[in-house]
Amino acid sequence: LHYHDCDEYWLFTAGRPLVTLRSPAGVKREYQLEPGDMVACARGVEHTLWADHELVYFQWISVLEGGERPGHLQR
Repeated sequence: LHYHDCDEYWLFTAGRPLVTLRSPAGVKREYQLEPGDMVACARGVEHTLWADHELVYFQWISVLEGGERPGHLQR
């Protein structure tokens, strides 16, 4: 699992990934997604994406400002 200092969004158009999200409070949930599903990972929410097949998706991230760090961060 990793997190970002920005918001991250995924819109899946093909494939069925398993997404794991863990909130800053430690609550962990897994979601089996399908084409048409969208995930919004708010900054600080740990997450991972897994699939054993090809995925097609669009990804957006918010703009980093001030002292926010780029890349994948881990606790």
